[in-house]
Parts: sequence; C-alpha cells; structure tokens
Amino acid sequence: MKGAPVVHYPVGRTPALGGALAVLGLAGLLAVLGHGSAGAWRLGGALALWLVSVGGLWHFWRGQTRRWLVFDGERWSLGEPDADDRPAHLVPLADVSVAFDAQRSLLLSARAEGDGPLMRRWLWAARQAAPQHWHLLRSALYSPPARVPEDSPEPVGPSLPV
Repeated sequence: MKGAPVVHYPVGRTPALGGALAVLGLAGLLAVLGHGSAGAWRLGGALALWLVSVGGLWHFWRGQTRRWLVFDGERWSLGEPDADDRPAHLVPLADVSVAFDAQRSLLLSARAEGDGPLMRRWLWAARQAAPQHWHLLRSALYSPPARVPEDSPEPVGPSLPV
C-alpha cells in the first residue's frame, strides 16, 4: 500500500464504553471501601478522590457525542453528523494518535489545528460502529504519512563526505 487509505469513521460513546467506565468507577469504590479500617480522615480523603475520579469519567462519557473522524489520505478532520448522518462542519486536526488499542476499540488522542499541545480531544472508536471500515481506520492510524510536508526542516547532524 502506497499510503494510508481514505476513511470516514463514526466515533463516540457506545454501550461497551459505558459499561467499561461503570466497572472502572465501581472498582475504584470497592478499593476505597476495602480500606475501611483506615482512619476517618483517610477514608474521607479517599472517597473525595473517588468522587473526583468518577466526575472525570462522567465528563469523559458526556463528551463522547457521535462525530465523524475523517482521513483524506493526508490530513485528519473531525466533523459533526449532518441530517443524513454524513460528516459536516469539518475541523482540521493537527494530529491523531492511538492512546489505547484494545483491538476492537481504540482510544484516540487528537489535537485541532491552532490548539496548544495540552489541548487534546479524546475520541472513542469501536469496531461495532462500522465493522466494514474498521480495517481502513486502523490502517490509516498506523500507516506512515503519505508524504513529508514541504516545510519540514532539513535533517540536523554531520554530513558524510562524498
């Protein structure tokens, strides 16, 4: 394959993601309650930390609305679904990377053009959303770029004598 394939893939929340987040929150609660013999201050602090963690999980869940991740062969974009459930209002992304790969699900980290390095968007992609295009998405994510950008700097280092 010369370059990465063109792909339009739906991303967002799924029942499996909801279940995984619920299990994660419950496991945290059980871990906190398992140390109930600790002092009241420690238990209170652990419960407060658990509440903050569950709040983060809830925030992540709420942010996983249905969107389209689009790769045109060179650049990534993120779009909202239109009335016909096609990508619309595309926002160019500076980069997309795989943060976690569970083979049938991917947690993707994306940054929009113009955002700072700490401004990341977290996207959940699941095979069940579009099984016929899953391989294309994975190929696009793991393939090297089709070409080197023209404004890339020259390699730094000593040159070899000819």
